[in-house]
Amino acid sequence: MITKLTCFGYRGFSTKQSLTLAQPNGELGSGLTVLVGPNGGGKSTIMECFSKVGTQNVSFSSGKRNKKPGDIVEIVFKEGENTYSIKTVSTGGSQNDKSGCLLSKVYYLPSQRVFEPYFGENKSERTDFEKK
Repeated sequence: MITKLTCFGYRGFSTKQSLTLAQPNGELGSGLTVLVGPNGGGKSTIMECFSKVGTQNVSFSSGKRNKKPGDIVEIVFKEGENTYSIKTVSTGGSQNDKSGCLLSKVYYLPSQRVFEPYFGENKSERTDFEKK
């Protein structure tokens, strides 16, 4: 189970920020992490970081939102003693280097759905959103 996420240089995170996730301990409600905050507070950015796990061709674009950290992006997931990281190879570049591995599966469901002009049976399955 992922225990911690650290993000630096991605979107609005110009300084290194960490989020420690709640872990289940058998008590009712334990293991639930809830993200709340104002618009622009980083909630969607955190969810996008989770979407990068298992993505084959992760690419980070440079832009005014990540100029302060020198166009370097680093996302680190901690799972027990295991660490998985995605980091840009060079300043201002979109090429990245991945290291480590995660044992947990991450399910990411985007907040916006793709518009389907034709109605009928849904073609999406839960496994379509599974990132390994």
